[in-house]
Amino acid sequence: RTDDLSGFLPYEDIAATLVHELSHNWVGEHDALFWSNYGQMRAEYLHRHASLAAAGYLANGQTTAAVAGVAEHCKGGMKSVAEFVLGEISQEASRHGVPMALVAPAVLKRCDELKVESEGSEMGQKLGGNNSAGGTEGNAVRTARELALAAAERRARTEKEQQDRDSRRQ
Repeated sequence: RTDDLSGFLPYEDIAATLVHELSHNWVGEHDALFWSNYGQMRAEYLHRHASLAAAGYLANGQTTAAVAGVAEHCKGGMKSVAEFVLGEISQEASRHGVPMALVAPAVLKRCDELKVESEGSEMGQKLGGNNSAGGTEGNAVRTARELALAAAERRARTEKEQQDRDSRRQ
């Protein structure tokens, strides 16, 4: 609901809040790791909408990006997604004393990964369609659960690698 309880927040704000709270499932504090994770998840969310729009998938005659209120952020591909996400994070991160120089590299890297992953691969499946790929190998369509698990594993692997690098420096 809105702060004055007179109405409801736009869907885009609700989705951003959901991603924010999901980020807290992994990182409690509003530190650089939190904002990096949040930014990567927001980029994944917007990338999915952009991919579905580019493939021509519609919900009630509109792209999912239009329904979710994020079409403008997805129009220019991953470059505009990255710019939007970094802009969105910058004010909140600075309020918590987190410099964007610590957050931006992880978000930009994830945007680059998403761009590479989607080039030449079939993204998504039309509602009511048949997933004839029969699995998750190669470029086969993966479920949202499989995609979320893969993203979480990538983030955990990246964090472990960073911790290993940090411990070697000490």
